[in-house]
Amino acid sequence: MFLDRLEDQRTEIQELQSNRLRAQLTYALDKSKFYKKKIPHHVDMNSLTRFPFTTKAELAHDQKVEGGLGSNITAPRSEITLYSRTPNAIGPSIYSAFTFKDFELLSRLGARAFYSAGIRHGNVVHYSVEWTLQSMYPIMVQAGIELQVLLLQLGCVNAARQVKVMMPIFKPNVLVTYPTYSLFLRKSMELLEVDDLANNFEIIVGWGENGFSVPSFRSRLGTLYPNLKSICDIYGSVETGPIGASCDEFSGIHIYEDMFIVEVVDPSSGETLQPGEEGEIIVTTLEREASPLIRFRTGDLGTLETDRCGCGRTLVRLTRIQRMEDKVAYKGSVLDNLSLMETLFEFNDFSGAYRIDADGTGQLKNLLVSISAQDMLPTFRSKLKKILEAKLGLAVPLEVLPKEKFQDWRHRSYRVWKDGNRKSLEALMFRQLRAEGEI
Repeated sequence: MFLDRLEDQRTEIQELQSNRLRAQLTYALDKSKFYKKKIPHHVDMNSLTRFPFTTKAELAHDQKVEGGLGSNITAPRSEITLYSRTPNAIGPSIYSAFTFKDFELLSRLGARAFYSAGIRHGNVVHYSVEWTLQSMYPIMVQAGIELQVLLLQLGCVNAARQVKVMMPIFKPNVLVTYPTYSLFLRKSMELLEVDDLANNFEIIVGWGENGFSVPSFRSRLGTLYPNLKSICDIYGSVETGPIGASCDEFSGIHIYEDMFIVEVVDPSSGETLQPGEEGEIIVTTLEREASPLIRFRTGDLGTLETDRCGCGRTLVRLTRIQRMEDKVAYKGSVLDNLSLMETLFEFNDFSGAYRIDADGTGQLKNLLVSISAQDMLPTFRSKLKKILEAKLGLAVPLEVLPKEKFQDWRHRSYRVWKDGNRKSLEALMFRQLRAEGEI
C-alpha cells in the first residue's frame, strides 16, 4: 500500500523528478523573497547545478535580519501547520515551516519507511524520541497513525519508568528511537532485572545519528534484542523531514526521489562528484509549499550509489552518512567517527560509550573509550591501539576507562567534542541526564 510503484521504474522516476523540479523552482522564485534576491533571473530552469547552494548560515542570517521565520516563507501564516527549529548544539539554529500539505506528504514518506521495515496495523510501537521543536517527531508520529498502529508516545525521559511500567502493560513489539537510546533502554531492562522484555521487540527503527546502518552496531542490537527481525535506518533533517530509509539489504539509504533530489559535491569546490565518491550531501525539495530548499547544504557527508539495489529498487542510495564535523585530523591523517564506531562495536567488552576530543580547528587531542570490565583495560587498550595504528598509520592519543568513570549520552549522542562546541554539548548532556532523573 505504501510502497511506491515507481521505486523500480528509473525512467518514470526521472521524468517525474524533472517535472516537479521545474515546478518547485518556478514556485520558489515566484513566492520566496529569499530566493528572488539570491538567484539570477536568467538561470536555466532545466539545470539544477547552475543554481547556487543554500547554506544554513544564510538561512540563519536571513531569519535574524528579517525576523521570525525569515523571507523564505512561501505560504500564508494561516496555512502553516507546523514549524520546527534546528538544534544549535553543533551549528546555527534555523526555523522551518510546513503547511498541512507538506506535513501530510512527509508523513506518508515516514509511513513508507515504517511499512518497508515491516510495521503493520496492529503493531504496538514504543516511540521514544525527544519532544522538541523538530519536524521529525510529529511527522513520524503521524506516519504511525497512517498505519493504524498502537502508538505509545513516551519520548526520551525516565527510561526506568518506561521499562518498569509501560512495557509490561502494553508489550510493544516495535521500538522507534535513536541508536544510543536503544542501548540505554536495554541497559535499563538489565538493571531492573526485566531482560525478558527485550524478547518482545521484533523491529527497531530510528534516525538522528550513526548506528543502525553500522554492521557491528546492528550485530550488538541482535544480541541485546534476540528476536529482532528488522532494523531500519531513516535519514532526514529538521529542515527537510524524512529523505529516505534503508532496506533489508543495508546497502544504503534509499532516497525518496519523488520528493527530493540529492547530490553529493566536493565540500570545498562545490563540484558534483561521481557515484562512490565521498562529499557533502545536497538536498533540493520537490513538493514543498512552505520553506522550499534549493541545493541545501546539509553539513553531512556521504556517497551516492546509483546501481540497482539487491532489494530490486532503482532509487539512488546514500551510504556512509556522517556529520562533517565528525571527522578530525591528526598529524596528516583523518579519524572519522563512523569508522571508529564500526571498529569499537566489534569488541564485546566495549560499553558503547566513547568521545573524540578535538581543538577548535578540528585537530584530535584525545580519544576516550569506555569498556565494561575493569580487568580488561590493558588488553582492550593494546588491541584497539594496534587496530587504530594500522588504519591511520600512526598512534593516536588513547585513554580507556571503565564504564563507571565515563559519563555518556543517554538519548542521542554527539561523539566529537571540539573546543568551540564543548559548552553547548555539556548543557545538552545535562538535559539528558536530568530527563532520566540522574541529576
